[in-house]
Amino acid sequence: MTAHRKFSSSGTSHTGFGDRLDFLQVRRHQGFRASSPTTSTLLDMQRTETDEERLEAAANSATFITQIGQLKMMTGYTWDRLAELLSCSRQSLYNWRDGLVVTDANIRAVQRMHEALAFIDRGDPTETRAILEASGALIFKTLKTGDFDGAKRAAGQGRGSVHGRPSHLVNGAGELQDHWTDRIAASSDETFENGGFKPRKTSRRGPPRTK
Repeated sequence: MTAHRKFSSSGTSHTGFGDRLDFLQVRRHQGFRASSPTTSTLLDMQRTETDEERLEAAANSATFITQIGQLKMMTGYTWDRLAELLSCSRQSLYNWRDGLVVTDANIRAVQRMHEALAFIDRGDPTETRAILEASGALIFKTLKTGDFDGAKRAAGQGRGSVHGRPSHLVNGAGELQDHWTDRIAASSDETFENGGFKPRKTSRRGPPRTK
């Protein structure tokens, strides 16, 4: 005859479940560990991923800000007109330029616009602007809609310039180049608002010369 185990008064079954719990308690007491990562290990992994993501975000942000400056130099557009091309507000451009939070979608949009304009770039803002604004601003409107391939086909490839930087804005002293924000301020007639960039004052470094 098969014997049936009874339930204890505490409600714990003696059908083997309680024995299993006791066995697990003994294993834990004897120092056995599960093969899954510990909490500290998971936290370390999470911290490492966060640091890597932070570095990647910083690199993307630096490239993004540089590309905005190069778009302005290639086209010679005002901030208002450039904002219209990018389908955003002028304030957004100011915020992005100042390093405030930007979405991945904005980064991709500026990157694609930069690639298209670098292809179209005639090497001089006046000439590039003339291409964009010709025939009722046809190329401008095509770029604005996101049809970058169509805009490139219609405009054709220009001779371009090094990152859209006109040669006459290169500092002749030692063949050094100013920061792109200085070149924007130097080549623009508009009054900057909201704390816009101003050209840096140059001063001679080092101790005064003695006769």
